[in-house]
Order: sequence, then C-alpha cells, then structure tokens
Amino acid sequence: AATATDNCSAYTISETVDTINGNCASNYIITRTFVATDACGNASASLVQQIQVQDSTAPVFSEGQQSEYTYECGSEIPVIEPSASDNCASEISVTYSDSEAQGNSCSNLTTRTWTATDECNNSSVFVQYINVVDTTAPVIAGANTTERPCDDYAGNYVTASDICSEYTITYDDEFVSGGCAGNII
Repeated sequence: AATATDNCSAYTISETVDTINGNCASNYIITRTFVATDACGNASASLVQQIQVQDSTAPVFSEGQQSEYTYECGSEIPVIEPSASDNCASEISVTYSDSEAQGNSCSNLTTRTWTATDECNNSSVFVQYINVVDTTAPVIAGANTTERPCDDYAGNYVTASDICSEYTITYDDEFVSGGCAGNII
C-alpha cells in the first residue's frame, strides 16, 4: 500500500490496477498506480508500482506413494497414476513412459517414469519400479493310461502349457512287474 503526507489537510489515496497476462495463466504483471489528493484538490504525482508474478515452482508428487510393484507374468499390468499438486493451482498434465524390460522371462524389471507438468512448463518426475516374475509352474495334461505296442512305447504322451516362458518335458520310464511284462510307469 502507498502512503502520503500533506502539510495542511487530510488526503485520500486513489489506486488503479492494470493486469497484463504473461505466457501462462500463473505468469502476469500487475501495475498499480497511486495518486494522493488533499482536501483542496491538489494531486500528487503518480506513484507506479509493478509486481511481476511468475510460476517457477514445479508440481509436487504426493509423499508416501507406492513406487514398487510386483506382478505375476501373464497378468495385466495396471497403470497406477501417482497424485501431484501445484502451488499455483494451475492445470497439471501427468504423463508416463516405460523403459524396456530388463531381465528375462523368469524375472524382469520395467521402470515407469511419470512427469507432472504445469501450465508454465515446470515439471517434476516420479519413478515406479514394476517387477514381473514367473512363479507359476507349467500345466501338464494327458491321459493317465495309454496303450501302446510293446515295440513302440517310447515317446512323450502328454502336453504342457506355460503363459510366460518356454518349457521342456522330461520323463523317466519305470518298468512295473506284474501279470504283463509291458507295464511302464
């Protein structure tokens, strides 16, 4: 606020305000013009005050947000957006990009980098670590009993499937004594 003095009488101070917009909603210049007028109508010279308002502070991601996740391979990986706020109450754009997965089909890590940008292009980042692991065994299927000729019993008579990685099927033959010499487990 402006102040004035007058040697003879009381005075009043008038104020006019003009605002010039900047390159974004939180950047602008306020020009205040003050004039003091005494009881006799004598006016002072104008006092001009300029206030430059600038948004130079980046948005802030809220503290305490989870940043590490682990998922079973083959499951859908959700996009969990962290929350961010801005001191100037401007609009915030939150985007992310994922790194290439590092590791193998048994265990890999993707880094998801979030960027919060306000209307004045101030930005900050938040990183999430997404671990994908394979802890599920392949599923094997086949008949419990198979009849084969005694001279052609070798081979694999089951199938398997796995949603995450390649697999191998191994087997051992065990001859079973009994009424027929051709029983094999």
